[in-house]
Amino acid sequence: MDICDFEVECVGGDERGMGPESIYELTMDTECAECDNKIAFNFTASEYPIDSLNYVESEVSDAITEDEPYIEYLPELYEAQYLDLATASAVEIIRGIQYDKDVLRDISSRQFEEVVAELFRSKGY
Repeated sequence: MDICDFEVECVGGDERGMGPESIYELTMDTECAECDNKIAFNFTASEYPIDSLNYVESEVSDAITEDEPYIEYLPELYEAQYLDLATASAVEIIRGIQYDKDVLRDISSRQFEEVVAELFRSKGY
């Protein structure tokens, strides 16, 4: 299942040592392809630090699963392939560099300055 199939809602969070933690609820109701019974998927996921999947709790109603359902966070599939350097913010460029080091070679000198400034700003300078 694709994450786009779920309803996603940020339901809370807190400021922690490495920045904010965000708690999300992901829900989806569907029907079994074999028997047409309704199935409810409910996940609670924590993002901490930013862009890192910290933990996931899962619950499946009205179905039996062979394995424990899980969420795999692959930002490189969802973010890096869509990076448009002409309009990207410094934070987006930093994320792109984390997943593809060659992005660093493709940015302008001005974007490089903005990336360095953002890195210093994020460290409290």
